[in-house]
Amino acid sequence: MSVSANGRALRASLVQQGVDKDPVGGTVHWYLLQFSAGRAPTSLCIRNALLAELFPSQANIVVLLSMPGEKRHSLYFGDGDMAAQTVDLRR
Repeated sequence: MSVSANGRALRASLVQQGVDKDPVGGTVHWYLLQFSAGRAPTSLCIRNALLAELFPSQANIVVLLSMPGEKRHSLYFGDGDMAAQTVDLRR
């Protein structure tokens, strides 16, 4: 997983993690990461290919919470497409 703000790579801090069961009996691993960009960025570029090499049908969902203001963005990485996605934080 990689995150960059306005083209500058950000470092993550692991805040929390857990394991849950999904409705069909599978296992869901979740992680809460915090990234600090210093001053407010205008865009974030996110790539999430966790476990994609091990599991061909791997799907990753990223929910981005931008503070202050608690603006949310959801990104889906799956179906073999793990390319980076860019979020415009001005919207």
